[in-house]
Amino acid sequence: MMKLYFINQYKYTILICGLCFMSLLSCQSKLDIPKPKDLLSEHQMGQVLADILLLQNYSDNTVSSDSTLSIQDFQNAITDVINQKYQLKDSQAFYSYRYYVKNPDIFLRVIKISQDTLQGLFNSKDSVSAVKSVE
Repeated sequence: MMKLYFINQYKYTILICGLCFMSLLSCQSKLDIPKPKDLLSEHQMGQVLADILLLQNYSDNTVSSDSTLSIQDFQNAITDVINQKYQLKDSQAFYSYRYYVKNPDIFLRVIKISQDTLQGLFNSKDSVSAVKSVE
């Protein structure tokens, strides 16, 4: 009877502690992703992410208003534009991104580079033409 009282009184505390413990275990990486041979530099990955964000923003506004474009086709076009601009192999940006995401300290630096790149575009006098040139 005492056990049942203890469990009923602290059931939410036990549940929350159990969920916290399980979430801590689930956050650990199960797979170590090796460093790709053709890994993009942090600087180049930051620039690629900035361009992807610009193109993604454009696609969100364009594809939703134009029913003739499929989202998948536009996503493929974004990949093609990025690969051509940076002269990348088909999956080089993907594997580089996956590697950086699994290494949060490095990824934060990549995001900072991307943020600085975007901030520089929008602070420049030619920000409107810079965004149009990505279109």
